[in-house]
Parts: sequence; structure tokens; C-alpha cells
Amino acid sequence: MLLDSNILIYATQPEHEFLHDFILEHPTMISAINVIETIGFHKISPLEKSVLEDLFAAAEILPISSAVVDQAVALR
Repeated sequence: MLLDSNILIYATQPEHEFLHDFILEHPTMISAINVIETIGFHKISPLEKSVLEDLFAAAEILPISSAVVDQAVALR
């Protein structure tokens, strides 16, 4: 299953904890672009960042070059 950034963001919220659990229990793929869109968000809280990092660790990240990801996160 390929996840959208909005689903990942919802999964960081306590009222949508079921999404977090569902994602961890099923094989998922996440575009590297989703990493940029979520972790690169300028108002991300430390808790949201930690939850997203857990989700990313459990998923297959569909790559773009790491130099592009790093630069895009830095620019955001």
C-alpha cells in the first residue's frame, strides 16, 4: 500500500491512533517526497516527528536521490 502525506499526518494524531497501528501492521510504501512534505514541515512538533520516523522505519521508502531529499528538506 502506498501512503499519502495526509494519511501519515493523521497517523501522528492521538484521535487517529488506529491509523498508526494499521500502518505498522501492514506492508507499506512511502515516497521520499512524503518524507520531505512531513518531516520538512516547519511547524512539526517533536512528538509528530518521532511518530513519523517510526512509520518511515517500518515502511519501504521509494527513493529519489538523497541529495535531492536533503536539499528539499533544508529549503522547506
